[in-house]
Amino acid sequence: MLGFDWEQHFESLNFFDEARLSKMALNGQLSEGDDPFLVAHTLWGSQVPVRLSDYESCWGFSLRDVNEPITEVRLHSPAGQEILRIDGLMPADDVEYERGMRLKKRRPEDPDLNFFISWQMAQYFPGSPSYRVAAAVVAVYKAVELNREEYIQAAGALLREAHQLLPTCPLARSVRKNRENLAVSLWTAEWHLLLLRGDFQGALRVWREIAVFMENTLSNYFNVVYNANKALLILCLYHAAHGEMDAVEKYADQAFTLFQNAVRDADKTLAHFKELKVPHQAAYECLVLAREKPRVGEDEAKRLFKTCKRIDAASYGPSFRKMWQTMRNGLALERE
Repeated sequence: MLGFDWEQHFESLNFFDEARLSKMALNGQLSEGDDPFLVAHTLWGSQVPVRLSDYESCWGFSLRDVNEPITEVRLHSPAGQEILRIDGLMPADDVEYERGMRLKKRRPEDPDLNFFISWQMAQYFPGSPSYRVAAAVVAVYKAVELNREEYIQAAGALLREAHQLLPTCPLARSVRKNRENLAVSLWTAEWHLLLLRGDFQGALRVWREIAVFMENTLSNYFNVVYNANKALLILCLYHAAHGEMDAVEKYADQAFTLFQNAVRDADKTLAHFKELKVPHQAAYECLVLAREKPRVGEDEAKRLFKTCKRIDAASYGPSFRKMWQTMRNGLALERE
């Protein structure tokens, strides 16, 4: 099982700060020579204690040998007092998932913990396979944002497993259950990961796979076009940078048609209706590249790429810079 740095998470909650530990010691919660904490993690309702042999071991214990989903972690003093609890690490069913993890605003703010929950959901969640795929998408984006090799390797494995689950997902109206939308979401997360790893040709293959997939007649275009038109804009950008204007025309026409289909299939769900501006803008940028044939310099290419990526460049600068460097090399741009 993937290790999670609980020490770092506890530190992010200001738990392992010197003043607080000193206060605990004065209150008799810590004593010389004792195991300062008893950590219990819960595996589907069965508590498994992990006793730490000395104070220093608090700073790096791992749960790598655990091969079951962890539902909560509790931190106890030697006297048995519960000091800290982290729960909600694994929803038990679809209802719990929809109540606690479906929306981004309800997920943990800590990005490492968010990755861990999504990772183990993609592995072990007993409910809808669609939600396992959706969790894999979240985990891949978190791996890209955090840019840690262990997470990146784990994300690659999740992508392979999630693609195998897709045939078991329904053609539901829900964006997190519809297998067509999930397929494009997986590909979109995948090209982010490939750019981060410096694999432009791999990302180019994925953008083309999205374009070919979108040539099919789909059950509904309202949501899936959000990510699809981003891929088509990148393909237009790539071919424009290489002077291949026939390909730019082809993908611009496809983006335009897909946007029309999305509007046709739209409903009055406010959040999704508002997002129609994203594939509209992408289709517009495609048409500009096709009709006006502007010179594609580095500044313009970077501007367009920023409209296509799904991670926040300001918050995750190192990851974005690596992705952009891969993109820039693939476009064969000269510095302006």
